[in-house]
Amino acid sequence: ATLEATGGRGAQVAMDAVGADYLERNLAALDTGGRLVVIGATSGARADLDLGLLLKKRLSVIGTTLRARPVEEKAALCDRFWRRFGPAFADGTLRPVIDRVLPLEQAGEAHRVMRSGEQFGKIVLTLAGTDASGPVGGRA
Repeated sequence: ATLEATGGRGAQVAMDAVGADYLERNLAALDTGGRLVVIGATSGARADLDLGLLLKKRLSVIGTTLRARPVEEKAALCDRFWRRFGPAFADGTLRPVIDRVLPLEQAGEAHRVMRSGEQFGKIVLTLAGTDASGPVGGRA
């Protein structure tokens, strides 16, 4: 879909929260000189890397995580992200992909779905009396 949407060129940047299972297809979806930013490894932390493709397309693979960073740094990064992309989320230009919305009481089911690999997008857990229709992060 990425290649089709870009006229066969590919994306300049791809963010991967899945890891091993998506490495090959993410690299294939990048344009020459593209960057793959790995931010998670829910499907596993080990994968084969086609070095020929990496070299031929002059790709970069970058790994990062918020988990190991100090709270102050996390907060500053989140604020910077929101200042840059918040308006696009608020007006609907950018929308998170939500697979399903479940009440908090079904957190076990949410974990089961995540482990099964049958989801595409985020699973949102809601508290009683709330819904998932508001802006991302609860900001307007």
